[in-house]
Amino acid sequence: MRRSQQPEAEGQKTEAGRRKVRSQSGASLAPVQYRWYLLFLIPCVAMLTPPLYNSIVPTLGGIPFFYWYQLVWLGITAGLTVLVEWLAHRPPSAMPHQTEAPATSTGTAREES
Repeated sequence: MRRSQQPEAEGQKTEAGRRKVRSQSGASLAPVQYRWYLLFLIPCVAMLTPPLYNSIVPTLGGIPFFYWYQLVWLGITAGLTVLVEWLAHRPPSAMPHQTEAPATSTGTAREES
């Protein structure tokens, strides 16, 4: 590669604020929507506030609330991880259509083909 040629940036922002991600082979993947990662704050807050679950009762099968609350959140967090990854990496065809066509660099509306 010559020095005058600069490689394309690894992640470039699109009009919707998403980053285009490229695979190692250079193929363009679906844009990543990072806003879905904010959902991970829910289990963090739920687990980092012990006064919410610092009790023995109610018990579930003889297991104190303190322990089964944490085990339930383990399953919820695993399911949430799958959901967030699916939502953040959906292909553009699965995303809702925009009401306006995005403008190109010349300022005109792009024609669908």
